[in-house]
Amino acid sequence: MNKFVRWLVCVLGMLVLAACPIGRLLPGNSAVSDPLLPPDQVAYVPRSGAESFEFKTLLPVDVNLIVRKYKLEAGDQIPSSWTMLDPQAADVYVAVSDSQGAPVYAGRVLPDGTLSTRLMLPAAPEDLTFTLNSQGFVERSFTVKAISEYAEINRTVSMQAEAGQANGIQASVAALPDRDGDSVPDVYDAFPDDPESAFAINVPFDGPLTIAFEDLFGRAQAGDADYNDFIANYQITEIANGQANAIVQVDGTATSVAKIAGYNHNFLIAIDSFTGGADLTIRYPGRELHARVVKSPAVIPLFLSTKDTVGQQVSFSLHFDEPQPRETMDEPPYNPFLYVWNTGYDIHLIGEESLPGWRSFGRSFQDAEGFPWALLVPSTWKFPSECQRIEVHYPRFTLWRKSFGAEHTDWYLHYDDPYVPTPVVHVAGYYNAGARDVAAYWKDSAAGLDPLYQTTTARATSVVVSGTDVYVAGFYTNTSGKQAAVYWKNRMMFPLYDTATGNARANAIAVSGANVYVAGWVDEGTKLAVVWKNATPTTLHGADMSEGLGVAVSGTDVYVAGYYAPPGKEVSCWWKNDATGKVDLYGANFSRASGITVSGADVYAAGYYIPLAGTATACYWKNNIGGQVDLIAKGRATSVFVSGADVYAAGYYLNTKNNNAAAYWKNSGSPVDLYSDTAGTNSAQAFSIFVADGVIYTAGWVNEGTQGACYWKDRARVELYPSGTSLASSIVVTY
Repeated sequence: MNKFVRWLVCVLGMLVLAACPIGRLLPGNSAVSDPLLPPDQVAYVPRSGAESFEFKTLLPVDVNLIVRKYKLEAGDQIPSSWTMLDPQAADVYVAVSDSQGAPVYAGRVLPDGTLSTRLMLPAAPEDLTFTLNSQGFVERSFTVKAISEYAEINRTVSMQAEAGQANGIQASVAALPDRDGDSVPDVYDAFPDDPESAFAINVPFDGPLTIAFEDLFGRAQAGDADYNDFIANYQITEIANGQANAIVQVDGTATSVAKIAGYNHNFLIAIDSFTGGADLTIRYPGRELHARVVKSPAVIPLFLSTKDTVGQQVSFSLHFDEPQPRETMDEPPYNPFLYVWNTGYDIHLIGEESLPGWRSFGRSFQDAEGFPWALLVPSTWKFPSECQRIEVHYPRFTLWRKSFGAEHTDWYLHYDDPYVPTPVVHVAGYYNAGARDVAAYWKDSAAGLDPLYQTTTARATSVVVSGTDVYVAGFYTNTSGKQAAVYWKNRMMFPLYDTATGNARANAIAVSGANVYVAGWVDEGTKLAVVWKNATPTTLHGADMSEGLGVAVSGTDVYVAGYYAPPGKEVSCWWKNDATGKVDLYGANFSRASGITVSGADVYAAGYYIPLAGTATACYWKNNIGGQVDLIAKGRATSVFVSGADVYAAGYYLNTKNNNAAAYWKNSGSPVDLYSDTAGTNSAQAFSIFVADGVIYTAGWVNEGTQGACYWKDRARVELYPSGTSLASSIVVTY
């Protein structure tokens, strides 16, 4: 099953990013809201990590778009409705740009409303914005954050006809100038006077590639890993037509940057696969060479001798007899290689092959220490000094290599820049967007806000990080008006419970190896505590109302904190694995355990209890009721964390002004106030705590007129959504 078909299957039901509603006044002066523009369908596929590590810093991202065009049909005393238009109602042009507005890609949506292409992007994560324009339609744009972290960007995009244009779109399109008659209007055409060419795609989009070689291949078990025997920069421009985004020509420019080795070389690029023949032009200093390439591969000699070429520039053009579909043609960076005159060996990037008949054919281009003989980076590059291994000047290179490319993907940007781990703060919660709450994830600060679900009311309740993957638990309101339990992995939603008849919430999440554990509840008449393992539920208590509020994993065991409610009371407890592993904590009256962690053989749960004659008391339990540690009266503990021999709990209590005060406790000591207003009426609560490198992080909210999500680093507050009602429910810190 090809990627495009797999996408069509997996997008079903995954509706996000609804457009804003358009209000209007119908005849009769009765205010009627128009329906929402059908929301985009999104199915982004993260990199699996299963690909073999080949030291690549230029990564492929497959983009598959389907464009749906709509016009608003005016009703008479009834709300209007959206009518889908023929995909050929007007051409759609797609432009991709970086955060600075630099062009990355341009192309045309095909008559069937689809566009499929592959972007070759630097491994260092960067946000890219897709902009769709179509004459007679409202411009659409969306941003994909850290796009190189994805293998596929699959999206169905809705476009809205402009008012008064729904019946005159074709006429407006015909009015756009098109000098070369290639059906691509001049405003979108990079070559307005060339009917064969329309779009230019530079690889990389923001500068040259750099390729560096070790040239002792075949003579030594390993090179000295300084990657300066020969270094060249080169940049590729693929020129596409306006009919099918097919490649009609490849232009390239290469510069000889450095040669430290004593050997002499020939630097070449092979374009390994294309259909039919092509005309090749190579422009050397002072002369030009023309050649006919009968069939692929096209082997292009750029520097015939590296001995005296440092600083020289060579360019080439390969013009195909017939346009090349992107999916069947070799892709950048193609197959650059070095032929060593002294040894007769040719040296390629890992993953590329020598050509049949060449001496290195069938050989691996990875040395005995696991290093590549050739290394490519997607930018200009300061190369290591002679006999200085690459790790000396690029300390992040080792971390990148040892993580098999998962971490420090921007290592090549940090010359002589020692790596000092810095904390990354991950927060889950929600903010109110007027008509609905929006499930949200924040990274470090308010600027790191990432909405997870915006179509209907949704909230994120818990966050955990495993390796480079971010998991967030939560819930949203489905099309039947029921609460549906879900989790997100790297912004991609995975349903846990979603029906038309029952409600469910996911309250906490933990990850161990390849297994995802989520605690929550399902209500099909009675609310029952549940833990899901990889979306398979286990009911923890079936006799009375119950909830799973916290989850932790230790070895092969899963622990869930919560409560159950026999008649007349609530009993705090934790479960180990299933219903048979229940341990009661406080059962005299009302009590709940909301957070849980495991340290060695000990289980810690945070919560509160209300004695028969008294007020709520914040506490935590070590293992069972015998290990109960009271923290403060008129309070609740919400989260617990163990660091070394110390136990930390977060929560809130009523201060002397009867305002909620956010605080944390260390062991059984007095509360450490995070926010306590004893002069006015402001309030705060803390819901989650994490300790990293001796620093205490807590998450919650402060209300100084509006309840605003925040976290505290030690006691310094970081506001996450100061502009509206919001809440931070969970926090973790990674390095």
